[in-house]
Amino acid sequence: VFLDAYLGPGESILFVVTRDECRTMAWPDERALAKKLRLYREMLAAPPRDPVGEGARKAAEAAGARLGEDLLGDVADLLRTRKRVMLAPDGELNLIPLAVPDHDAVWVRVPSATILGVLRSRPDKQVGRGILAAAAAATPDGQPLPGAVREVEHLARRFRGVDLRLAGLHVEDLTEYDILHLATHARVDDQRPWSSEIILDANDPAGRLRAGQIAELDLKAGLAVLSACETGSGRILSGEGVLGITSAFLSAGVPTVVASLWPVDDRSTTRLMEIFYDELVAGRDPATALAAAQDLIRAEPATAHPFHWAGFVVVGDGTEPIEL
Repeated sequence: VFLDAYLGPGESILFVVTRDECRTMAWPDERALAKKLRLYREMLAAPPRDPVGEGARKAAEAAGARLGEDLLGDVADLLRTRKRVMLAPDGELNLIPLAVPDHDAVWVRVPSATILGVLRSRPDKQVGRGILAAAAAATPDGQPLPGAVREVEHLARRFRGVDLRLAGLHVEDLTEYDILHLATHARVDDQRPWSSEIILDANDPAGRLRAGQIAELDLKAGLAVLSACETGSGRILSGEGVLGITSAFLSAGVPTVVASLWPVDDRSTTRLMEIFYDELVAGRDPATALAAAQDLIRAEPATAHPFHWAGFVVVGDGTEPIEL
């Protein structure tokens, strides 16, 4: 409110704060910036026509570099000295993955600094019982999701204490586990965010987990992996980020959520998640583990386009290693 008196029409202010420095910069023409962000998201979220072609990938990378300079040019040098960046996005910034060009910092999203403080100040939770690995065999319109089933079956083969669910999951079941892995479809309701759903069985009312129901739970899990279509999207609200399925898990007490920003590819997601859990086993925290998995997927020619890997983000704390 204090700064509003100093802003011109359509200007926004970006604050970059570290322990030893604070910088601000103004973004002129907020409407033009919002349009660029939406167009960039469309580039990333569209499956490339040629899976191994470099044209679409290079175009997306060039657009991202230009946009990164537009957004962070005056403070990019400050961010390049940091290994981890906590981002509290607002408005259309919720739609895209954001990073400093030519830098490998690990990025974590939080709805706000206040919520990050709440997540980090909570007392230790009760210990749950292993991993809930749930998947839907098909989308609500009948499109098969064989990769989602393979994804949870891989977890069941690899780890002890995995409860594999392909049907019959109720929202109350989420309260019993240390880790929640949901490889399924999601329906986002932009007008009523708490009505957004994770859908395991479109024909069974009990197979639909509404965000509002999840938010009312007291969950023991330290990590929720939402390997589904558009679990991180939802209604864009000023100041507090995206309200929807991801925020529901944070509200229920899960400190770290891995979610997707756009409809993800079934096969490449399965591979990304296998690498992600490999990195967790090696002792890396969720944010670092996801970044490492994305780097490996990006290095493979068939999945180099950002569509295959850039849509997954870590929301919440993301700094605590997960016991597996």
